[in-house]
Amino acid sequence: MLDSSKPSSLPAPAASAKRPREKSSSSRQPDYTGSEQSLVNAIASKGLAQGSFNQPLEFDDTEPISTLIQLLEFPLQAMKPMVARGLGKFVKDSKILKLSWLMANQASSVVDVRNQITGTDETMKFKDFISEISEQPVLLPHKWRAKCKRVLYGKDLQCPQAWMEEISSVLPAQLTYLGSNDYMRMVAPSESQSSIFMSENMMLYIGPDSSFTPGHVDLCGSVGHNLMVDATSPKAGAVWYFCSPDDKVKFAKFWESRGASMFSDDYFCPRRDLQKAGFKVYYTFQRPGDLVIIPPDTPHQVVNYGGVTVKIAWNRISSQSLELCSRSLLRLYAICLKPPIFQIQVMAHAALLQFMKTMRERRMGILDYQMGCEFKKIISIFETLVANEWIDLAYLREKYPLCQDSTLASKEQVLSREDVLPYEMDGETVIQCDICQSYIWNRGMSCDGQSDPCDLEDSHLFDNSTPTWPRSERKCDICLVCYAAGRSCQHPRRLRMHAKMKMSKLMADLQQAVDLWNNVSDTGPKIQTKPFISDPVVSDATVAFERMLKLTGRLEITPAMCHICNTPSRSGLMCSIPDCRRSFCSSCLWKRYQIRAYHIYRIPAWACNRCRSDGVSQQIGYEETLLSFTGASKSQLLGIQTMMFPLADTALPSSNNAPAADKTPRKRLKASETTTISDRTESS
Repeated sequence: MLDSSKPSSLPAPAASAKRPREKSSSSRQPDYTGSEQSLVNAIASKGLAQGSFNQPLEFDDTEPISTLIQLLEFPLQAMKPMVARGLGKFVKDSKILKLSWLMANQASSVVDVRNQITGTDETMKFKDFISEISEQPVLLPHKWRAKCKRVLYGKDLQCPQAWMEEISSVLPAQLTYLGSNDYMRMVAPSESQSSIFMSENMMLYIGPDSSFTPGHVDLCGSVGHNLMVDATSPKAGAVWYFCSPDDKVKFAKFWESRGASMFSDDYFCPRRDLQKAGFKVYYTFQRPGDLVIIPPDTPHQVVNYGGVTVKIAWNRISSQSLELCSRSLLRLYAICLKPPIFQIQVMAHAALLQFMKTMRERRMGILDYQMGCEFKKIISIFETLVANEWIDLAYLREKYPLCQDSTLASKEQVLSREDVLPYEMDGETVIQCDICQSYIWNRGMSCDGQSDPCDLEDSHLFDNSTPTWPRSERKCDICLVCYAAGRSCQHPRRLRMHAKMKMSKLMADLQQAVDLWNNVSDTGPKIQTKPFISDPVVSDATVAFERMLKLTGRLEITPAMCHICNTPSRSGLMCSIPDCRRSFCSSCLWKRYQIRAYHIYRIPAWACNRCRSDGVSQQIGYEETLLSFTGASKSQLLGIQTMMFPLADTALPSSNNAPAADKTPRKRLKASETTTISDRTESS
C-alpha cells in the first residue's frame, strides 16, 4: 500500500493566476483556462499532479485486493477514499469490457444522454451518441468551448448483464453489487419471487473530454464504487476530488457560499477554489483498471480528460449506511425534498429477520466475530427505526396534564382504533410520500380525498412541479417527517395516521432478536431492552400525533405572548428553564435565530439561546447545521419552517442570513383568549 504522506514524483501544478471572478452561471461548469490548462497537459502526459491536495489510500498492482478488503473492515480507514490500481491487466485482457463490444451489441438501443452545456436530456441511438462524442476534439481551446453548445455525457446508462457477470468474476464478494457486504441483497428479487423494493443502481458512465459530474454526495450513505474499464486514448482518464466526511458541514457551507446546494448536484467547483476551501480535499487521477471506492457520506466531483472514457459505477449499502440513514440522513432528505432511491427501513427489517433465521438454523451456535458485530449493529439500527415510529403518550400526558382526551387521559400506552388506522393494501405495496417522495415504511399520514381530491400542485411546497399521480384517482399520503414539519395537503384536518404493521409485531421482532443475541453471545455485555422515552429527542411519530390531535380539536391551546413580536401565538414554543419561560412564535424563532420549529418540537426540554452559553446549535445538532447550508428554495423552506403557524405570518431571512423585517399585519388577540387549533386555518 502506498503511503498517503509519500510525496509525489511529479512536479506540483503551477499557482493559479489572479483574474476577475466569473459569473455564477459559468462557474457551474469546469474551468480549464490559464494554469488549469497546464495542469490538464501535465495530467495527460504524466499522470497525477498532487500539488496542495491530499492523496487517498492507494494500492498498486503488486498488492492483493484482499488487503483493501481488510482495511474496509476498520471504520477509521473506511472513511478515506481508496484507489485500487490492481485491475489493469484484467481490464486489458477482457474482451467484453470494451466500447467496441457495446457498439457491436447495443448500437441500435435508445439512450438518454445529458447535454452539459444546456443542462437538458436528449434521446438518441447509442451509435449516434458514440459517434458524436468520438469526434469531439480533445483538450478543447477555451474560445471554442465558450461557443460549444453540445457536450454530451452518458450518465446512468443501463449496464449489460454480461458486464455485471464479468466484474463479479474478478472482484471479491465483499465489493460486488448485491454481494455479501451489500444489504441490498435482502430485498433483491430471487428465482421464486420478484421484489418491488429493489432499486438497480449498477450503471455505465460514458463521457468525452470536458464531461463532468458535479459535486454531490451518494444517497443514503451508500459506499460508491467506480471502475474505469476502457478509454479511447492512452492519456485519457478522470480526475476525482473528494472531501472528508468529517468536513461535510464545512463542504455544505462552502457550496452554499457559491450559490449552490450539496443536495442539488448542479455545481462543479474549479480546482483553484477548492485549494482555498478551508477543509481537506483528496485528489487522484483514474485510468483504465483503477477502482475508486467512495466512503459513505463523502462529497466528491469528477471530470474526464483526454478522450472518451467508459466507467462502471455501483453503490453498496453497508451496515454503516443503514446506521447513518436511521439516525439522520432519511430525515434530512425528507426536509430537503430529496427523494431517496433505497428503501432503507425495509432492508434493515429484512436483515434483522435474516440474521434471526440464520441463528435458528445454526441451533443457537456460536457466531463468528464479524457476523456477531453485524447482527448487534442491525439490532441497534432496527431499534432506532422502531423508536422513531413509537408514540410516547407519557410525554404528551406530561406536556398536556389538563387534556381530557380519552387517549391521553388513560395512564397506559394504549391507542384507540381511531388513532392509527391500517393501510388498505393488497399484498406488498410501496407507498411514497407525495411531498418528499420518500418511502413510507410503516406509519404515515393519509387523506381519503373522496369528496374533494387532494391537490398538491397548488401547494406552496412546489415550484411549478408536475404531480406524480392523478389527483382524482387516489388519496394523498404524507410521511411522518413532512407532517411533523408542518406540511400537508389542503385538508389538514382530514389527515389520519395509518400503519402497515402493528407496533406489537415490530416490538416482538426486536425482543426476539435481543434474546437470540444474549443467548449466543459469550463475550461482551448483554443487550438490555429499555422502554422508548422522549429523551434526548422526541420521535417524529409523537410530534405528528400531537399535531393530529391539535388539528382535530382534541387538544386545546392557550395562546402565549411571543416575547419578541408581542403577538399571541399557539405554537407552544417555550423555554423550559423555570426562571425564563419565554415564549416564541415560529416566525420570530426563524427570523431571529434561523431555527425551525420542527426541531424544537423534537427537543423535550428546550432552552432558548439566552439560557444556554453554547447556543441552540448544539441541541439541534448535525441535522439542523446541515440544513442551514442546503441552498433550499424559498418554497421548500416555507414547508420546513412553518409548524402549526399561519403561512402569512412567516417570512424568510435574506440570502445573507440577516433577520428579515416583519412587515406582515397581525391580528392582536388578548392573552386571556382560549381557542382550539381547529378554530384557525393552517396553511402549512
